[in-house]
Amino acid sequence: MAQVIQHRRGTIVELEAFGNLAKAELGVTTGSVSGLETPVLVIGSGAGNYTVGRLHTGTSAPNISSYSQYNGQLFFDTDNYILYNLNNGGNQNLNLTGNINDRTLTGMTVSGSFSGSYVGDGSNLTGIAADTFDIDSLTAFSGVPHATNDEFLISDNGTELRATMTMVANGAFALVSGDATIAAGGSLTIASNAVQDGMVNDDVATGLAGDGLAAASGIMKVDVSDFAGNGLNDDGTENLIVDISGLSNTLTAVAQADYVAVSDESATNDETKKITFSHFEDEIFGNVSGDATIAAGGSLTIASNAVQDGMVND
Repeated sequence: MAQVIQHRRGTIVELEAFGNLAKAELGVTTGSVSGLETPVLVIGSGAGNYTVGRLHTGTSAPNISSYSQYNGQLFFDTDNYILYNLNNGGNQNLNLTGNINDRTLTGMTVSGSFSGSYVGDGSNLTGIAADTFDIDSLTAFSGVPHATNDEFLISDNGTELRATMTMVANGAFALVSGDATIAAGGSLTIASNAVQDGMVNDDVATGLAGDGLAAASGIMKVDVSDFAGNGLNDDGTENLIVDISGLSNTLTAVAQADYVAVSDESATNDETKKITFSHFEDEIFGNVSGDATIAAGGSLTIASNAVQDGMVND
């Protein structure tokens, strides 16, 4: 330095050459270091020199690799918004993340791109467009959604909520109407008289076909030929006729308790009924009149004066 009065002054080059100022001795440096505004106040400790705190600003951080006396100066890069601690061994980009870790930031506006992760439910995030959400980037789901463990994101009249698979399914079931309804839980009920012939597949008739029932093009009909046999014949027009000669068993004697089939013409729908052979005989006997009558059971009585000479054999 040039001289000592109340302080020393000179260029930074001169201070570098001079070395350490005395303890509490002041030095003022001038001169040109690109990016730094002068003068810069320096105070000595006897063992080294320290610059007095001052925040320098500029569009880029200066290079002080030749000027260790300026170590520790703060510089704010106004173009890149970076705070540096100047050092002749290399400027240090100050990392202030430790000062905001686990702290609540209020009224802070942040822009640009980020990497890492967010902590919290995101309820206070704003300005995020829903149309930027890319569902195709997610891992494809495989299997069947669990009724209660799997959930969907829904907007409940403008409020975002979560809903289980069961809730979503029940919401869809409630919209079903018409020929059938679906209750909560999935139980489907077909309405009364809802199923019409046009809804039934032709193979239903085929599945129901069997003895006495035939199916053709989804239409069922009675096949009387399946019932023919042992006294019943198909007349070819889907009618059955009685054919006594076709009976498999032959009766050579009739007992009084045996039955005979008759059509009761006095009954509704001409009901077919049975009558014992004894009663059948009595009905015939009851119609006998004239010279003799036959009582029930077969007892014949000739009427008085009924027998004439012409009736008597020679």
